Amino acid sequence: MFLPPSLEELIPLNHPGRTVNQIIDQIDLSSVYNRFSENGASSYHPKLLLKVLVYGYLE
Repeated sequence: MFLPPSLEELIPLNHPGRTVNQIIDQIDLSSVYNRFSENGASSYHPKLLLKVLVYGYLE
């Protein structure tokens, strides 16, 4: 049985995206979470959006 590769296998260990991920995971974003409403349409997680934004600036 063939399984698709995981992203962990596809992204090199020294990739800048891994560094961004580790740094953003350590930041307390509770003040940001409090500004998001649970009502309405579903949205992207604020931490994910911040990771994409920071990584985009690096590239």
